Amino acid sequence: MKNSQFEDYSLSGSLNAEPLDNNLIKLNYQLFKANNVGIPGGSAVFPSIADIRYPDERRELISAGL
Repeated sequence: MKNSQFEDYSLSGSLNAEPLDNNLIKLNYQLFKANNVGIPGGSAVFPSIADIRYPDERRELISAGL
């Protein structure tokens, strides 16, 4: 089906540090990126000339805590 393929990748990491007794610092990072994500089954809903895809999708999370 046209526009049903995609490429994606993800990355995640965390860093924990204890600079003093009973003190913990946490850092987290996540990234998800997808290119050319098609919508399977969408061709019945949209006209045949429609470009049924999300060309660029990205989700990013950054968090920190004490």
